[in-house]
Amino acid sequence: MNFAKENKKILWNKILQEINLVFKKNSLYFLLKNSEILKIDDNNQIFISVESKTVKQILISNYYNDINKIINLVLNKNNNSEKNCNFKIFFITNDENNKNNKINLDNLENNSAITKNSKLFEDAVLNKEYTFENFVVGNFNENAYKAALLISNQTTQFNPLFIYSESGLGKTHLLNAIGNEIKKKDKNKNILYTSANDFFNEYIHIVKGEREEKQISEYFKKIDVLLVDDIQFCSKKPKFQELFFNIFSSLLNKNKPVIIASDRHPKEIIDLENRLVTRFLGGLTIMISKPDFNSNIKIIKTYLKQNNQEKNTNINDKLYSFIAENYSKNIRELKGAINRFIFLGDSFLTSNDNKKKSKNNDEIKAKITAITNIIEKYF
Repeated sequence: MNFAKENKKILWNKILQEINLVFKKNSLYFLLKNSEILKIDDNNQIFISVESKTVKQILISNYYNDINKIINLVLNKNNNSEKNCNFKIFFITNDENNKNNKINLDNLENNSAITKNSKLFEDAVLNKEYTFENFVVGNFNENAYKAALLISNQTTQFNPLFIYSESGLGKTHLLNAIGNEIKKKDKNKNILYTSANDFFNEYIHIVKGEREEKQISEYFKKIDVLLVDDIQFCSKKPKFQELFFNIFSSLLNKNKPVIIASDRHPKEIIDLENRLVTRFLGGLTIMISKPDFNSNIKIIKTYLKQNNQEKNTNINDKLYSFIAENYSKNIRELKGAINRFIFLGDSFLTSNDNKKKSKNNDEIKAKITAITNIIEKYF
């Protein structure tokens, strides 16, 4: 490789000009305009500085292949060698450089490299604690529970199943319960439970050339059930959505169950491809609402029982009502309040935070009573 009379700055300006020409009025140029070529090594690896981890993530997930093509085009034009080289690019943040502006390749390898023989979705495991037996059913989640049971019996009439709700209302529990139930009935079933974010990380390895796309295709040929949590993280990632759509469609076409969870309805996920939206809506879409007072009481009693607190002498109807009324935002908040009670004991209700809540409740009740009296007086 020989770049006679060409320095890195001139080369980079030529690359930027080409990017600006190809991507007119696009944000890509502005993401890269303050970058520079740090190094071109003897292995045809090009290290390019970027401003932040966020910029690096955007470039890798949305533009890596396009940038790589342009850089190879420009560098091979300016390479005096008779043979074209295949350059591979790496984006480097300031944190990945040391104080002497030398690239810390070991640190870069640890952060991003993966061997092509390593296992896909290596950290993907079902949580065995989440089962149908310990899932509390109420009016707020009954439909989602029934649908999950149907899927766990290998019913694909409503495929895919799309469950959505605000955070902390039991979606993850249901997804794992489905997986655990299917596995209990047939140990030979290959079940993948993963988050959309972990799925995206596998995609990044493909983009960076650390895996081949056919590896993922071959992997999913062996999957019998796919459970994907937090699918809203697909938002604004068009190339990743394309990969996911192909895998997702392939599983549906083979009548394999696909269960997806999100914090919002498919139509409300920003910049989600229409073909994915329509595919998601083509099965069964169910919302989990916030639990009502009676469901909160049921959740509290179940959680206390699971923590061997049924015989705790401090437990009474006042405690149940207090927690159900004041910590009803989601199930996680309820469980957090119960954990505080288990830790604090009888001082839980008299703690400063709870005194304030009690006072606020009394004031609200007093205002409601006063308004009711006024209405009754005039009507």
